[in-house]
Amino acid sequence: MAHRDGAALVAGRVAAVFDPHWFEADGQGGTPFRGGRGNVVRLQTAVGDLVLRHYLRGGLPRHLVRRHYLWTGAERTRAFREFRLLQRLAGSGLRVPEAVAARYWRRGPVYRAALLTTLVPAARTLLERLEQAPERAESLLARSADAVAALHAQGVWHADLNATNLLFDGDDAVWLIDFDRAREGVHDRAVLAGNLERLRRSLRKRLPGPALAAVESAWPAAVERWRGALDRLSSPR
Repeated sequence: MAHRDGAALVAGRVAAVFDPHWFEADGQGGTPFRGGRGNVVRLQTAVGDLVLRHYLRGGLPRHLVRRHYLWTGAERTRAFREFRLLQRLAGSGLRVPEAVAARYWRRGPVYRAALLTTLVPAARTLLERLEQAPERAESLLARSADAVAALHAQGVWHADLNATNLLFDGDDAVWLIDFDRAREGVHDRAVLAGNLERLRRSLRKRLPGPALAAVESAWPAAVERWRGALDRLSSPR
């Protein structure tokens, strides 16, 4: 879908009712997520509750250029790449939010972008679940290990695998979110294990003492669970 200042990708099932103004919800009625970074809002639409995320730079570059990226082609924009990846992962049976629409706005050599996905119902982050029920650390980490192994079996390395990017829905099923800058075609076990270790570092950084002690005790079993699931899912059938 072409626009005067860019273009959008829209999922087939919502094309008939898609409203380009959904991308403006951060300034027109969108609800910021508690504890969010200001670039993620929730909005109600004709196709249900959606999550709108504008891409923002992190690290040192954010102090100079917050929302803009160097233009290298439509299919290489962050929004289009994440949209395509989410479609592929969902098609493989992984629990990831449905990609509803992706949009970029181009201005000369730079662009900015945003992504719309479905809202995971009744979701709580892994961090929240561990804070609320540290006695369930072994079970929660085992479920998380299975979800991460399923992702890694697809050869996908998550660029920001942290304790807030794993969600538990109302049925305790695990969802993975935020695939910005994810890499595909990664099958090196050492690299994938390092991805899992990133999750551990985020837990160590953010969990209070008692909950962290429960995680540290359960972590070796979670790693073994991840290895076993990855072996099983990666073996030829």
